[in-house]
Amino acid sequence: MMKKAFLLLFCLFGIYSLATAQTCTPDPSLTSPGIKPADLPDGFIGKQYNESITFRFPKDTSLNGITVNVDSVRVDSVANLTKGISYALNKKSAMYKPGENGCVQMFGLPTVAGNYSIKVWVTGFVKVFGSPVKQAYSNSVNLIIKQNTAIFDAQNVYNQSLTVYPNPIIGGLFNFRIPNSYDEMAKLNLVDLQGKIVETRLIKLSNGILTYQLNVNNLQSGTYLYQLFSKSGQYSGKLIVIQ
Repeated sequence: MMKKAFLLLFCLFGIYSLATAQTCTPDPSLTSPGIKPADLPDGFIGKQYNESITFRFPKDTSLNGITVNVDSVRVDSVANLTKGISYALNKKSAMYKPGENGCVQMFGLPTVAGNYSIKVWVTGFVKVFGSPVKQAYSNSVNLIIKQNTAIFDAQNVYNQSLTVYPNPIIGGLFNFRIPNSYDEMAKLNLVDLQGKIVETRLIKLSNGILTYQLNVNNLQSGTYLYQLFSKSGQYSGKLIVIQ
């Protein structure tokens, strides 16, 4: 029991560390104010994503036709992220000097395909005739998240809620509680954090609620992505396995 409790804490700490320990190094080749790359490398559903954006802030800016020096810049947010992707700045303070390069690390397991225009929102602090003034603006980069064709081709996300329990799972069995409106076949995949499919099952769905059990005794302790696909849609989420 002590061993399983320790493994549970270890897995939970691993997830926390993954979300908090992501760091990036600004690209020194960006020497003019702006952001790069304009287009991030494509990501895939169920495959770990880990890429960075570099930005450089101007030393001066134009405000109402007047050129003023920038005192400092604060990164306020990174918006329009796809589900499953988080971000971390290279500075916890989110404050940067004029002419300084900074970066943001994008990481996680994407769960929804699509084209995303990711906006980095910042506030510049300047002084006009000795009075402090704030100026907000944003820069954008493009990110495409694709279906992982090695897994399955699906179109839409389920509108109804799928429940997985227990999660974390201590032992060998966990349950899917699947609401559905059609009689159809579905495909269930378990994917590790490297994007490798470690378990696949075909499930017959019917109109109503189905409880499906899956034995994962053959899996190592760790974090996995579960994905359920059918002709009418898909659902995905995270599962912690403790052996």
